[in-house]
Order: sequence, then structure tokens, then C-alpha cells
Amino acid sequence: MSRRIHSPLSGIERQLDQRLVELQSLFELSQILNSSLQLNPILNNLLLTPMGRMMITRGLVMIRQQDDDFKVVIAKGLPSNVLHHRLRLPAQLDQPVRTTDLTDEFSEFISFLETHRITLILPINSNGHMSGIIGLGARVGDQKFSTDEIAYLDSLSNIAATAIQNALIFKELETVNRQLDKKVQELGTLFEIGRELNSTLDEEKIVAMLVYAVMGEMAVQRCMVLLKSQGRLQLMAQRGIPSADAVQIARLAQEYLSELEQPLVAQDAEAEEITRLQALGIALAIPMRIQSQARGVLLIGPKSRRSPFDSDEIDFLFNLANRAMLSLENARLFQEALDKQKIEDELALARDIQQRLLPRDNPQIPGVQIAGLNIPSSQVGGDYYDSIPLENARVACVIADVSGKGVGASLLMSNIQASIHSLITGYNDWAAMIARINNLIYSRTSYDKFITLFFIEIDPRRMQATFVNAGHNPPYLMRSDGTLLPLEEGGLIIGMMPDVVYRSGTIPLQKGDLILMFTDGVTEARNQNGEEFEETGVQNFLLSHRDCSVQEIVDRLLTCVREFAQDGILPDDLTVLGVRIA
Repeated sequence: MSRRIHSPLSGIERQLDQRLVELQSLFELSQILNSSLQLNPILNNLLLTPMGRMMITRGLVMIRQQDDDFKVVIAKGLPSNVLHHRLRLPAQLDQPVRTTDLTDEFSEFISFLETHRITLILPINSNGHMSGIIGLGARVGDQKFSTDEIAYLDSLSNIAATAIQNALIFKELETVNRQLDKKVQELGTLFEIGRELNSTLDEEKIVAMLVYAVMGEMAVQRCMVLLKSQGRLQLMAQRGIPSADAVQIARLAQEYLSELEQPLVAQDAEAEEITRLQALGIALAIPMRIQSQARGVLLIGPKSRRSPFDSDEIDFLFNLANRAMLSLENARLFQEALDKQKIEDELALARDIQQRLLPRDNPQIPGVQIAGLNIPSSQVGGDYYDSIPLENARVACVIADVSGKGVGASLLMSNIQASIHSLITGYNDWAAMIARINNLIYSRTSYDKFITLFFIEIDPRRMQATFVNAGHNPPYLMRSDGTLLPLEEGGLIIGMMPDVVYRSGTIPLQKGDLILMFTDGVTEARNQNGEEFEETGVQNFLLSHRDCSVQEIVDRLLTCVREFAQDGILPDDLTVLGVRIA
């Protein structure tokens, strides 16, 4: 029997071949790792290469987050809850170490490794700094790692260290770039909004722009603006907040936020009063300051997705609020700089002309009693009412409210008056007439000018009325038994868009019926608590005065609204028109 003789050279050749394969493998892996700056692909290749080559069943990579805190960022063959797990490593590891050789100071780390059967730890060191570790489980069949294999794995981790460090730096640069891009975007947004704020000297428009900018940029559903007037915070605008809540919020803001210097996150505040604000839907309070003086406060509800406001968002809102406050101050100074006497003279003339456009005497129609009044909030206003006799003992009544106040509103009001008087004799279809007026107004005014209007034709012979409501507060038909019917049939407000289709409504009339028309100066009158008179106030008034004459009802409604406002000051034009079927 022959015996095969093994040459010592053949063993050396096998070792050289193995080393050559390992070097080639390390070279190829180095090329793969350094071809990317994305951390996840690098770590995937780093972990899968030794696991596939050495038939390792489980492994993980942990990356340093800060100080001695390490987080699992990739794991193979391990439960999903291992991912993102954090551990503290109390000391630097300079070379590969088996789990069983770790000292007692690594007790928490050892427990984690043993739980998940990680037997070998490879530090990822770059420039003497441990940026991460590779943890590997046992090989198939529980074969132990040889000295050569550990040396190979150590070389692999050293090669990967530079690629990982580059990827971490690249990731940090990406984060910084995103933050810079966000800052640039915020500055651009502030510039655009600032330009819009500078385009007007109307306080209401500035406040409205601020509210819409906040709600749009932050995706919030609730927003309030309170500005100081005579030392007290006054509600200027609210969106998404019920009136009752707004009253409570304004009171708490006056008491605890009127001198606010820095933004306040409600959930971070300890004061009970601030938590009450949070319970009312306020998440953030932003001071509105100018020249180191508190001039108002911006209150904001939670974001739609309930995520917290970060520091960049709070800074943005702080800058935006103070930019708006500057525009409001400029508007105030501009108003004070106007030649008041000249304006007063012009307004007096405009008021005289406007009053001449309103009916001096109501038409005498058998079976119909008419009474009306108009109280502009300033010398001239945008409210209008009229009563126009028609053929066959009919009468048309009109009430309208032009957006805005002052001379511009009064001019548009006169345009409406002229349009109705010129068209009323040429139409039997009142819905078509209103559509014609809508097109005329739309073609002659800007997008921010519009009109709410209610038109009604009363025919006492046929005991019926035909009406068209163009976005106006629905008037009420009150029967003699106290039944209240809102008159709503119609269409969109006038001047918003062309070619609107309007519908007319027809109602039967009975003796004793009362039709009461009014503008939003009645329903939006506020008392000192910020509560509005609302339609409920009109309904209650009618029910308690249903036996009065139409003139008494019109006069007493004005008195009632002024008493509700307490100081007698009406913030908007107020117009009332009543018709009684006798």
C-alpha cells in the first residue's frame, strides 16, 4: 500500500493563496465601501461580507451618537426591536475582543451581547477615535473564530473606518445644508410676507395677512391676534376658535401675557393659567414687540399633525410677528400723519351726498308699512337700503353691505344704488337683474371689493313676496304667531366672480307679517367681553317686540344693539329696514 507524501511547500502555498484571496477580498470591499457616501449601504456591505464569507448567522453595527452613547443602526439575523437600541460603552476598545473577555465595567453591554448571542466585537477606529463597533455571532456549527479570521475581520473594520467616517461627515454636512436651506427658505418667506405687509396701511388687512401666513406656513387650525389699545389687549382676529373660548383666552392673555418678552410653549409652562390656555387649544404664545415694548401677542394652536414646534419654527414666528407689528406701527403713524381736517371736510361732503342717495320718504303703498335707518360707523359708510315703488301697487325693498368702510365703500354703494334704479324697470326676473348687477360690479372693481345684497318685491294685492339673497345676512319673516322664517334663497355675494346664477324665492304673505332686513353691523356688534349680538339676538328681539309697529321695531333694535355694546360705539355700519303687511 502506497502512502501519499505531503510537501511542506504545499501547506505554505495554500496559506499564501488564502492570504491572497483575503487581500483581494479586502481590496474589493475597500473599493465598494469607498464608492459611496451613504451610511446604510456602507454598513450593509460591511456586515454582509464577513457574514457570507464565514457563514455567520447574526450580526450588528453600532455607531457612536454622542459621548459614550452607541446606537444599533443595522442588524442582521436579530429581532427587529434590536434596531435603534442604545447602549453606553464606558471605555475605548482598541482591538477585537470576544464577549467573554470583556471586563466587568462593560456589564450592561455584556448582558445585551449575551442575550443576542453576539460573541465577537470589532471596534471601528479612526484616528484613535472609536466611531462604532461591529458585533458578530457564532459561525454555523458554533465554530470558533481562528486567529487568522479575527485578523482578517480586524483589517476589514479598519478599512471600513475611513468610509464610515466620511459617510458620517457627509451626513452631517447634509443636515447642515438642509438647515441652511430651511433658513434661506424662511428668510425668503419672511421677505415675501414683509413685502405684502408693506403693501397696505390697513390694520385689519395686516392682521389678516399675519393670521393667514401663520396658519399656512405652520399648518395650524387655530390662531388669534391681540393688540394693545389703551393699555389693554384687544382681540383683533381669530380663526378656528369658538367665541366663548376666545373670550376666556383673551382674558387670560391680558392677565398673564400682556408683557410677554419671549415665545412661550404652553406645554413647557408650569403656571396653572398657562395650562388653562393649553386646555383651550393654545399651544404657543408669541410676543409682538416694537422698540422693546410689548404691543400685542400672537396665540397659535397645535399643528395639524400634533408635532411640537421646533426652535427654528418658533424663531420664524417670532420674527414674523414682530415684522407684522412694525407694519402695524407704520400704519398707525401714517394715519396720524394725515391731514385730519382735510379728511373731515371731504367726509362731510361725502356723507351729505350719501345721505341724499337714501330714501327720504318711504313710498305709500296700501297695505304695506315701511321703515328704515342707516347709521354709518364713520361719516360715510358702505351700507345701503332703499324702497322703490313699482307698477300695480308693488314695492321693492333693498338692503346691501359693501366690504370695507369709508369713501371707497360709499362710492361702491352709490354704484349699487345707481345700478338698481337704472335696471329695475327693465326686469321682471329679479334673479336675472341681480346677476346683471353682479357682472357690472365685478367688471368695475378689484378682487377685494364685494357686496352682500338682499332684494325683495312685495305684492300686497297677491299677498306674496319674491326675493333674492346675494350672500346677505338672511332677513326674517315673522308671522303674527311668532314663527320666524329666514329668507335665504339666492346665491353668491356680488362682485366675487362673473356669470353667477342666482335663484329667487317666493313666499305667501299674511296680514300682520313682518319682514326685517339688517346688515352685519347688528349681528357683529360686540360687548365688552368680546361676545357678538349674533342672529340669536335679533330673533329674541323680534319675539319680544312682535306687537310693535314697524317704525318702533326699527328704532328699538338700534337702541337694543347700542345697549348691548354698552359703550354705544358701533364697530361697523348699521342698517335696518322693516316691512309690515297691514
